[in-house]
This record gives sequence, structure tokens and C-alpha cells, in this order.
Amino acid sequence: MNYNGLESDDPPYDRSILCNLENDGTLTHIKLPNILPEIFQIILRYIYGGNLSLDKYDTSDIIKILVAARELSLQELIPYLQSFLIKNKNTLQRCIPNIKFIKFTSKEFLKKVYPYKKVIPKELFKSLIERFLDNDYNPSDNLEQNLIASHGSIDSKIITIQHAELISKWIDKLDIMDEKKSFYDFKLIFRGSRDGFTPKKFHEICDNQSRTVTIVKVKDSNEILGGYNPIEWKSVYGFGITNNSFIFSFMNNNINDHIISRVKKEVYAINYWDRYGPSFGRSDLIINGTTFNSKSNYCRKIFYEKKIREASTNIQKYSSHFYIEILNDNEYYDIIIEVGNDPYVKAFRAHMITNILPEIFQIILGYIYGGNISLDEYESSDILKILIAANALSLQELIPHLQLFLINNKRKWLEQNFSSICQISFENESFLDFQKFCTKLISKKPEKIFNSPDFTLISENTLISLIRNNNLEMSEVQVWEHVLKWGIAQNPGLSSDPSNYSKDDFNALKNTLQQCIPFIKFFTLTSKEFLNNVFPYREILPNDLYMNLLKLFLNNDYNPSDEKSKPKKEKEAQPNEVDVKEEKPALKAKPKPKIKQYLLSPGSFDLNQWKRVYSNNDTRSTAIDWFWEHFDPKNYSIWRVDYRYNDELTKVFMSSNLIGGFFIRLERARKCAFGSLVVLGEDHANSIAGYFVIPGQEIPEEIYSVADFESYTFRKVDHTDPSVKSNFEDYIAWDGHLDGKKFADGKIFK
Repeated sequence: MNYNGLESDDPPYDRSILCNLENDGTLTHIKLPNILPEIFQIILRYIYGGNLSLDKYDTSDIIKILVAARELSLQELIPYLQSFLIKNKNTLQRCIPNIKFIKFTSKEFLKKVYPYKKVIPKELFKSLIERFLDNDYNPSDNLEQNLIASHGSIDSKIITIQHAELISKWIDKLDIMDEKKSFYDFKLIFRGSRDGFTPKKFHEICDNQSRTVTIVKVKDSNEILGGYNPIEWKSVYGFGITNNSFIFSFMNNNINDHIISRVKKEVYAINYWDRYGPSFGRSDLIINGTTFNSKSNYCRKIFYEKKIREASTNIQKYSSHFYIEILNDNEYYDIIIEVGNDPYVKAFRAHMITNILPEIFQIILGYIYGGNISLDEYESSDILKILIAANALSLQELIPHLQLFLINNKRKWLEQNFSSICQISFENESFLDFQKFCTKLISKKPEKIFNSPDFTLISENTLISLIRNNNLEMSEVQVWEHVLKWGIAQNPGLSSDPSNYSKDDFNALKNTLQQCIPFIKFFTLTSKEFLNNVFPYREILPNDLYMNLLKLFLNNDYNPSDEKSKPKKEKEAQPNEVDVKEEKPALKAKPKPKIKQYLLSPGSFDLNQWKRVYSNNDTRSTAIDWFWEHFDPKNYSIWRVDYRYNDELTKVFMSSNLIGGFFIRLERARKCAFGSLVVLGEDHANSIAGYFVIPGQEIPEEIYSVADFESYTFRKVDHTDPSVKSNFEDYIAWDGHLDGKKFADGKIFK
């Protein structure tokens, strides 16, 4: 039997009450007071057409059809309808709790309910039988209303009580068809529209809370995502361990259209990183970014059984539409507007918006209500103000559009006002396109910002973003001079001649530049540059750094371009070893393979194209997908890289400089390798690790010949291993947990 539709070769009505009518040529009048006209119309279509498709009817209508079929004695239809309802029992269960069976008489129960006992929950049916067999029973009595478990309501704008009941079953590891006598109470503890869409706020409220269910509504869709965490939330760089967590999704508000995925690697069950909101696994369900509506929210199958969504891996969680939720929130507001005259007065609650010009807000309102904004009619300065206002109002879908419009159409204006644009860009994490634009321009034309009259007015964060740029076409001594210039300008009255400084003057400058100094590559200076430009300011350098630099530059053989400037860590030579070396020349080492030229030509994986994709796109949402789509394991290999002497590392910035020196000496390999090395941890407890992508299956001479190579281990990895793949992604994206350690700094070799 086809449960989606019933088909009959012979008209079924010859077995119904209709066939018992005598045809004497007169009009017969039949009264069916217990059947609704629309239900009888469905029955007639079945009688005349021999077909009945139930998928298009609500469960309540199917029950009415079943009751009508029984009254009309359509015997072949009754079991079909019952079977359909039983097969779709979960749908029917949503209706049954709303039927007041206790108000039936015994006779009504016998005729109307008992024939359908298979679709009634067993416990409910048993209770009803016991009551109706009681001769003293009277449906008008004020009986307890607990025959049917009343599950109440749930304080959610996303899910219904039916969703909550199914999630309760999943928590107890039951199936959707399994019966459950009682359900869990769902108490709201965090709501983004009320408490704020930031990971910081989430952890403030939810840390130390256990047995929590996360619910996420995907923007502009009927898709719901979520997860269950049976253990406490924490703000640490690590994972929570449990084998009882799961993630899930619902589509089209239909609890039958769902995916549940239970954790399969319990040590990575719950993601505790404080830069994430509620997140599960390494990448299985990540709510990421400074705000929950960032493009860094994603779902991938790593440590859970299955992927919970087939759509794009990125999730944009809310947009300007969330203001409707704020408007309807009667608890959080700061303005009351009373409209009308007594006695007809109504109070409206609203929210104050500051720091936005009225004319700019008028443009924003036009966009919110009309869904469109024409930028050609506005001046560049006004578009910039609209962008700043859109960021303040969290209009995330508008922010990239405005940035790209200015970059593509107002480039000359941006360059003319570059200092201000640069400052705005690096002060706002949402302005990623502006940041890329500024970084590229600064790399090629650093004078645009460093020689600007407004240079000393930029913020510390902006300055750090500038000097961290590894592609800056400016000597390191020039970078140092500009940093000094900025630092001195922040201390009015401080002389540009350090010979006149008092101890307090040095301390003031040291405090001003303490966050910038770690990003100066002092080791690339010449001895003369160090003597003339750094030594006079030695009082502002950390003592460890100063002593190491002093030892380095006192070495007369030192040359910053010399690949062997950093000695290898070797075993101390014994006296007799010298004699052996003099008497017996060393064996000639077997040459290692160089990179074959054919590997450098474009194929399924073009290394140079990968570098461009990585540099110009968001790593998580675009670059990583491109990499795996094009990666050619036959002609390329991936290598895990670890520093051998992590126990000797001290300051984070010194470890970062160590990576920088290694990359400088790898200059010959720049056209044939891509690498990401990061510093993990903190001062006096850090390590260096990362990955390299290399043509061929062996380390080429361009890499193994440099002096620093012996200080690192290179281990080829299997990219098909999900844990390796995920770890590689974390190290090139500089997020995730990076082997459970805190990210401190990193550098890209490209």
C-alpha cells in the first residue's frame, strides 16, 4: 500500500452505506449532520475517482476524514487512514494533547476514540480506559487535568514546544517515535537580541552553566541550528570532554525534517575558546567573530557524526531585521513616546541612537524600509559616514557593499584621505575590505601614511597593524625611526634628542612604545644602524632583548643577509674530534633533490594562485575551500613544522622575530613554497609551530640549505586525515585552538 496516496481499481462505494439506497426514480435526501461539507467533498472525490492523496491535508483534517469514513462504512479506507496516521505518529502527537478526551461520555469514547486506539499514546489510553470504566465518572466533574502531560510553553522566538520535546528525547538518546512520559523544562538564560550578540556577553552569562541547549536561526531562511552541551561552558583555550553532546538542524519549521549529529570524538566535543560563542567540535558548529553575525560562523563535519547543513558553510545569523525584535521587546528601552489625548493615549517604547547625523540616518532609514540605496548621488565623504553609521547599527549586509563601492569607484578620494581611512579601517574589525585596501597600498607606498602630516595622530592599534605588515617596502631602520617619531609625539614636551632625556623621559617613552617594540625586526639591522639609531634609546628596550642584540652586534662577523647569522644548535666538539677531521676529510653529502620546474607550472593546484586567493579573501569562508578544491596531492605535499628548542624560548616577540629571520633566509624558496608559522602561548611559556605547502614529496634544497633549517622538524602529513586537515586549517587561519594553545603571533611565508 502506498501511504502517500490510496488508489483503488474498483469504485469503493458499493461497500458503503450509499449502496444500500433503493433507486425508485425519486430524489433521495440524505442527512449527514456529523460530517463537515469540506470533508464530505474529499470523500466524494475518493468515491468517484478512486484516489486519495493525504500529503496535502493537515493531520486534523485526516482525523475528520477517518471519522467520516467510519460513519459511511468505507471499510477499505479506515485501515489505510489509521496506518497513515500511525506512520506519521509524531505529527499526530502534536494534536492529541490538545484534545480534551476527559469531556467525552463513555459512549462517545467507545464509538469515537476506541476504534483509533493505535494512534493514542499507551499511557493516555490506559488512563482513559480506567476512567471510563468507572461508573461514577461524569465528564462535568472538576477532574484533574493531568491525563495528558501538559508541556506548557517555551520562551523562544525560534523553536516551538514540539521542537523542545524532540530535543528532550535526543538528550535521553531516544528516537523521534519513542515515547517519553515527561519532558525537560527549558529556561531561557541568554538571548542575543536582549543580551547582545557578542561572545564576551555569551560567556559572561553562560559560563559555568551546564545542560544547555543552543538555538540559532539562520538569516533569511526557515533553517534552525543548535546543539546540546551537558557540561559547563568555560572561557579557556581548550575543549570540553563529553560523549553526550550533539548538534542538530531543523528545516522549514518541521520537526520531521531534521538532522541530529552526535559527537564521535569526545575530547573535542565542546569548544571553549572565548573568541567563540556557543560552539561545538573544532569546526562542526562554530559561532565566531566579534559579533555573532560575522561571516566566520560555519558548520563542517570534523568530530561529530555528520554535517548538519548542506548549504553554504557560512552562516549569517541576523541583519537589520533584528531591530524588529528590539522594537517588540518591552523590557529593554530608553525612550517612551506617548501618542494621543486623554483618555485615548498609547505609549510607544523606543531606543536612542547617538553619534549619527540626522541626514545620514534618513538615508539609512530609506535603505531599511526600501531595501535599496543608490550611492552614485552621494559624495564620498557622505558614503563614508553612511558606512560608519551602518557599522554602529550592525547593518552587516550593507558594510561590505559600501566599502567595495568606495574602493572600486572612489579610489582617488580614498588615497587623498588615506591617513583618515587607514585610521578608521584598523579601528573597526568589520571593515575588512578597507583593511586589505590599506595594507596593499601601504606595502607599495608606505610614504602615504608614514610621511603624512597626520601620521602621529593615528592610534596605537593602527600603528601596530602597519608595522606588522611583512610586505612593507621600507627598511627596518626607517620603520623604527617612524615608531620613535610617533612615540615622542604622544608625549608633548619630549625632545627628539635622547641625550637630553631624564630617567622619567625614558620611562614615559618606554611605556608609550611597549606594545610596538615587539614588532620591530631589530635583528635585520646592520651594526651601524643599531649603533646610531637604537643604542641611544637602549633604556626603552626590554633588558633581555637589549642584551641579545648587544651580543649579536658585537660579533664582528655578523651580517644580517648572511644565512648563517644564527648558529645552529650543535653538540660541543671534543678535542679528539678535531684531529679526526684533520686526518680524514668529511664524506661528500649526497645531494638532496631540488624543485623540479614542471611542478611550478599551473595545474590543478597553482601555488601562486593560491597565494593570491589567500591574500585577497577571507581565509575561513573562501580561501580554505579554494585550497581543498584545487589541492594536488600527487605533485604537492603538506608538512607539519615544529621548532626543536621551544624550551629555550622566552618573550613572545622574540619568538616572532625568530620566525621572521627564518623567513628572510628562505628568500630563495619564496616562489616555490607557502608557509604559516605561529607563536603559541605567552611570555616564558611559548612555542613555534605551523605548516608548509611544498611542490613535490621531499624538502627542496632551497629550504634545507638555510642555516635555520636544522632548528625545525619537517614532517609530511596525510591531508586526508580529518584531524590533520582541521589542524592545518586552524594554522593558516590563525584561529581555532591550535593544538589547544593560545595564539600569540604569526607570520606567513608567501
